[in-house]
Amino acid sequence: MGIKLWKQREDLGATLIEERHLKCNCTSRNNCTCGMKINEFIKNTNYFQCFNGLENILLVSNNPKDFCNKISVEDFQRLYSFDRQLSSEIFKLLNIFEEKLQNSISYHFTKAYCSTLDDTMQYTNKLNYKDISNEDNYPFSGEYQQYFKIINEFNAKYPNGNNKFLLFDSFYLKNLVKKYEMIDPLFYKDNLYNAPTGVCVYRNDPKVAVPFWVAIQSTTFGTLKYLCHYLKDSEMDLVLKDFGLTKNQRYMFLSVLDVINELRNQCAHGTIIFKFKTPEYIKLNNNLVSTYNLSPRHGSGTRTTPYSVIYLFDALKILSHFVSVKSIYKIFKKFTYTNNHYLKKDARRVNDNILKAINADSYTELKQLC
Repeated sequence: MGIKLWKQREDLGATLIEERHLKCNCTSRNNCTCGMKINEFIKNTNYFQCFNGLENILLVSNNPKDFCNKISVEDFQRLYSFDRQLSSEIFKLLNIFEEKLQNSISYHFTKAYCSTLDDTMQYTNKLNYKDISNEDNYPFSGEYQQYFKIINEFNAKYPNGNNKFLLFDSFYLKNLVKKYEMIDPLFYKDNLYNAPTGVCVYRNDPKVAVPFWVAIQSTTFGTLKYLCHYLKDSEMDLVLKDFGLTKNQRYMFLSVLDVINELRNQCAHGTIIFKFKTPEYIKLNNNLVSTYNLSPRHGSGTRTTPYSVIYLFDALKILSHFVSVKSIYKIFKKFTYTNNHYLKKDARRVNDNILKAINADSYTELKQLC
């Protein structure tokens, strides 16, 4: 194939129309505006995303690539719009999951360690967490495995001596106040407050302390994931209970968070979401696979390595155990009906290609999930 060279938008459009036979819906060839439509489309969207990323769903022939005058630029636009709507809705559901996780962690931790004025900042005291590097047989803990960094970051320091984990950093509170305008140090100042040993102190005023349920609103999902590794069993068991799980399902829940985090990142960065799949380096807990009846591939294509790659349908299976995903099916249903209207005989092929991309057997199966 070779490296693709840069082309002007007009030339990209001409390739689609002349070489791959994109269908023209214009009333007259002499007044064809397809090139202009393609040009306008790729002004606002990435060409690789909207054409290379979507063409496998719409191509009539794969070798050579050909739309055989059955697929138009409007079909690409509808497919892209469907994916953006799907991504937006999934992201909304992931935010519901994330907010529940924030609230659960902060509530149970605060109850255990931060219930008095002087203990407000105890969530920054590493003694209130467990050092998982001391645990034998911690899952996926070897070098180059997904939890290696999480395990080591508990005690890791930068060259200047600051702790690498966000909450253990001595400048955590100063950075928090500086970065988030909603956290006014005057509001969170109390002259009766005295910071105990081991907690982060606000450098500008030691009488300032920000409660965990406030501070946690500014944490990333990645930090929440780290916290679920570091929480002591007494607090993590209660978090698991909030999510309908037992204390024996902690490792399974950590695997859930790996999938949710990857799905969230891909939604946030504009990836074609119906083509979502987890990267091979994210290994899956065996109990996760069996409990939620997932259909993963083994990493590196062998049966001796842990399960890894799953697709969007399985990711939605996981999410559906914690939030309602009914709104997702409505988006798929509307899209298939629209295809039936515009694509006629080609609609079934396109709709089936979507199912293959998300790794679902049928729309009935998708409806049952939702």
